[in-house]
Amino acid sequence: MPILRETLGHPLGFWTSLVGPQNQFTHLWGYDDLADYQRRCLARDTHPDFPVYLKASGHLIVAQETRLIRAAALARVAE
Repeated sequence: MPILRETLGHPLGFWTSLVGPQNQFTHLWGYDDLADYQRRCLARDTHPDFPVYLKASGHLIVAQETRLIRAAALARVAE
């Protein structure tokens, strides 16, 4: 985790599933824009200790999914 915090910044939060598929762990990281995301991922991927992190944690990952999401503009609902 120290490598992720050093390169990606501080996560916005962590969650686990209570209903639906079990044993899932979700973490959310915030980025200014797509360029910021790409810059931070490159920093993580090229960090000299990242291969050690992957080796130590790789056995814990059965599946992985990455989603890039953005805030939705909320329309005003007529009363």
